[in-house]
Amino acid sequence: MNALRIALRTPARVSPRAFTTTAARWKDSWSNNKDMNFSEFNKLARAPSDDVILIDTREPDEAAMSPIPGTVNLPFSKVASALAESNNPGQFQNDFAFPKPVFQQKMVFVDRTPKRSEAAAEAAKKAGYKNVRMYGGGVKEYHENADKSKD
Repeated sequence: MNALRIALRTPARVSPRAFTTTAARWKDSWSNNKDMNFSEFNKLARAPSDDVILIDTREPDEAAMSPIPGTVNLPFSKVASALAESNNPGQFQNDFAFPKPVFQQKMVFVDRTPKRSEAAAEAAKKAGYKNVRMYGGGVKEYHENADKSKD
């Protein structure tokens, strides 16, 4: 009987994960999964939203020759300096024609090669951005699959 009284007075231990919301789990899965597949990227490209920004890191002339719908252009050579905390948001807007992302912004980088996409994503993380991913297939793969896809 004493054991029962003690058990009833001792608070139950609940795992902190028990209180995790769906949004928090989605956020965790977003930042933990760095590489995005074609299907996921294509859905974002075809239906842009304010939740996720797709950043094409090719040089402006390259991006203009084979654009990807729903992307904005931030040249690879300028990613680190442009996303640095010290870079003024007004100057960023003037230089790149879109608002400087806030630190909680979900971003996906795409380039000609997966290596450059990954390097751009790493530069963003180093600048303090947490919700960063890359489309590792590259621009050529995107256009090849987009032509075949009817998503």
